[in-house]
Amino acid sequence: ALFYGPYASIFPPPPLPSCFEENDGGKGEGVPDEIGKFIDRELAQTYSGEQVLKLRRATQKAYEQLFVQGLFQTHPHLFSSETTTLASWSKSLAKVWSRSYNLYRDRSQRGDRLMWAMVPLADLVNHALDAENNYIQDFDADPPSFKLRLAKDVKEGEELLITYGAHTSLQYFLFYGFVLPNNPYDFINLRVKLPSSSSPSSSSSSSSS
Repeated sequence: ALFYGPYASIFPPPPLPSCFEENDGGKGEGVPDEIGKFIDRELAQTYSGEQVLKLRRATQKAYEQLFVQGLFQTHPHLFSSETTTLASWSKSLAKVWSRSYNLYRDRSQRGDRLMWAMVPLADLVNHALDAENNYIQDFDADPPSFKLRLAKDVKEGEELLITYGAHTSLQYFLFYGFVLPNNPYDFINLRVKLPSSSSPSSSSSSSSS
């Protein structure tokens, strides 16, 4: 932790809705934080609001299981509720979620070889949906190295962009802290109740003699 501390502390946590604030007492109870007020005001009774609350509950549950019921008991000399709060835990998660790369440990690209990796400097590159052909990403496990190579010419002063993946605006909001205007990957689920086959319109018939 001491080795990675300076690197992890140079950037602020992104404004993810899963982040808790210290004015909660670090426990997620009692006084709602600013994000909670926004959820109540803007996202109440919506699908997006339900997903935000689901993620916040999962974050709080993970904190209780890992720290309150675990490390605070087994390693009190390293972890305490005074230094490791729900707020600090949720903001550390937010940094990992928003800045990590999905990399394969080898070239097999099997799902069980996938890992998350924090890559200094590369985690500063911004996102664009149409940037998929801008670069080639390569990772070697032995020795560990990460390469981000340009796949096209870039003018001096032009910003290098990569893609964080083809996601809905809700996914960007939950795990990166932003939304995109006119996102082509957004969709709406419509539930339509069809009339039963025994309805009068379908079962009625006319006869003549």
